[in-house]
Amino acid sequence: MAAQRHGNHVFRTEGGSTRPEVLEVATGEEPIVDASSTTQDDVHAPNPAGSTRPEGDSVENSRIRLRNHMRVATWNVRNLRSGKLKMVINESKRYNISIMGIAEHRWAGQGHFQPEEGGMFIYSGREQPGIGVVGIYLTDDVANSLLGYNPISDRVLTLKLQGQPANITVIQAYAPTSAALDEDVEQFYESIQQVLDSIPTNDIVILMGDFNAKVGEGFEPGEETTVGGFGLGERNDRGEQLVSFAVANNLSICNTLFKHHKRRRYTWTAPNGTTMNQIDYILVRRTMRSRVRNTRTFPGADCGSDHQLLCLDMKCKVKAKKKCQPVMRFDVSSIPDIFSVEVHNQYEALAAIAEEMSPNDLWEETKEATLTTAKKHLSRRRRKKSEWISEETLNLIEKRRSMKEEGVSIASLEYRNATKDIKRACRKDKRQYLLNKCCSIEAHSKAGNSKAMYGEIKNLTKKFKPSLNVIKNKEGNILTETNDVLDRCKEYCRELYEDEEVEEEAEESPLNWKIKTSEDSRLTPLRSEVDLKL
Repeated sequence: MAAQRHGNHVFRTEGGSTRPEVLEVATGEEPIVDASSTTQDDVHAPNPAGSTRPEGDSVENSRIRLRNHMRVATWNVRNLRSGKLKMVINESKRYNISIMGIAEHRWAGQGHFQPEEGGMFIYSGREQPGIGVVGIYLTDDVANSLLGYNPISDRVLTLKLQGQPANITVIQAYAPTSAALDEDVEQFYESIQQVLDSIPTNDIVILMGDFNAKVGEGFEPGEETTVGGFGLGERNDRGEQLVSFAVANNLSICNTLFKHHKRRRYTWTAPNGTTMNQIDYILVRRTMRSRVRNTRTFPGADCGSDHQLLCLDMKCKVKAKKKCQPVMRFDVSSIPDIFSVEVHNQYEALAAIAEEMSPNDLWEETKEATLTTAKKHLSRRRRKKSEWISEETLNLIEKRRSMKEEGVSIASLEYRNATKDIKRACRKDKRQYLLNKCCSIEAHSKAGNSKAMYGEIKNLTKKFKPSLNVIKNKEGNILTETNDVLDRCKEYCRELYEDEEVEEEAEESPLNWKIKTSEDSRLTPLRSEVDLKL
């Protein structure tokens, strides 16, 4: 066994591998050599080959090849307060990420919504804001392939995407920390086990998140197809539990499959700034292991977290669902006179022949006349973005990201001061945004524009309520896919309006009641028909 010196660190060569010669601490943490240094490859992630999306996607296009190599990532962001969601989405765009798993966003509730930056954010949390909680961000392209999602708990969230030749199931997880009870960890793995048991064997499975476990470098006999030889540090008890779980479910831990520098393997930095660990992982089924092209961290990504962005490049295709025709919404704040005149003339023409038409036909003609005229003279209503973060704050965020690219440690005083400046600037921008809204409401009130005034008040005071596309069927089983949810809604409405009581009363009554059916109904004659008979 030979010793080698690299800078200020001593490595011990054993069996052809180099390891730092350090004292093992109680938490199983291990310092990494030059972990804070980055290269140009860490900062600028090139787009995978074939990543250009075809233009002009139509409603009838039922198959969209998003890209041959899809990038999936997971990131413990610590929280998503004070405009941090915008930072995370911007980083996902910089690194061309299609699916971004989020841990510890610390929001309350469950559901999904569409951020102002685009895409879809799905999350699962507790009733009250707190630690834990997970979420997944999808780009617009991938969101079109979403079949459904299931917020199982504040630590496990699943979603299913329509893919080709098989569907894709993504599981985002956040395991209890080392200070948690063993019962909590067992419950966490049991919930994931139930999800894996319910997934068809042909589906592509991606299990990712912060597992708070150290798999370590190397593998034991029988783990060759589960753990690679490029982990980090020494395995601890939680790491042993994760490996056993992966072996039992035929999963491969992709972090350990590819040979990278250690600065591209660690995923978490301790508060002291010198101790790094690999505790975030992405796992796939062994049968899909050949689809994985690369797995590594990007130390240049920054959102003010002590965790690194972990990405997986995978060869797979998703299939876009057929989209319904979107509802057209017009801007009615300023209606031109020509629109009013043209609609008035068409309504008068319809009124002259209204008696000759059935109510349904009259409604269709009225709707068509209104929509046709609106398309000619009215503009479409656009969704307004409320950019409350100022340009100065965005510059501070960019400055901090540049510091991390240059290798400044997140534990350094310079980086911590930059984070404090960003938080202070975000709070100031939020106060200024609310002040501007109040001034706008006051201006509408003075101008007598009550509609705009109450609209501003509603947007300012209403509580955020995400959508939740998860219901239960008659047996109490959870339905997550959109088609199943729609079928259950139709079934419920049909049963709700069935008039079974009237039929039962008619059968029990001594009188010979005759229930009027559609065959007994007669249409009311038109006035022209009466005049013709007379």
